[in-house]
Amino acid sequence: MPMLNSSADMLGLIAELNMRRISKVCGERARRLGGMMKLTPENIENLKLARSMHKRFVAGDFRHSEKEQGQIKSLCDWLVREHALNHNHPEKTVAMEDSSLRCMLPLPPESYLQVCGEVETW
Repeated sequence: MPMLNSSADMLGLIAELNMRRISKVCGERARRLGGMMKLTPENIENLKLARSMHKRFVAGDFRHSEKEQGQIKSLCDWLVREHALNHNHPEKTVAMEDSSLRCMLPLPPESYLQVCGEVETW
C-alpha cells in the first residue's frame, strides 16, 4: 500500500486525538456507564492505530496510507458520537477533506513535536 506524505492538518489531528480527545471522551463515557466501557473490535483497532501513528510521527516518519486515513476518520466519527451521547447533544458527523490530510512535500522533522507543544498549551 503506497504511503502518502502527511500534512500539518494530519499531524495536528493525531496530536489532538492522542493528547486530549481519546482520554477525555473515553473517561466521560466510562463515568456515564458507571465505570464499565466495552469497545468494539473496530474501535480497539482504530485506537491502537492512532497511538502507533503518534509514535511514528514522534519518530519523524510523517506518512500514512489511505486505509489509515479512513480508520482515523472512523475513529473521529465515533468520538464525536460518544461526545454527543455523553453531553446529550444532537449527533453530528465529522467533515474531513481527504486532500487536507496529505501534502506533496515532506514536512520538516521537528514539525510534529511543535504541534504537540501547541496542543499542550491550548
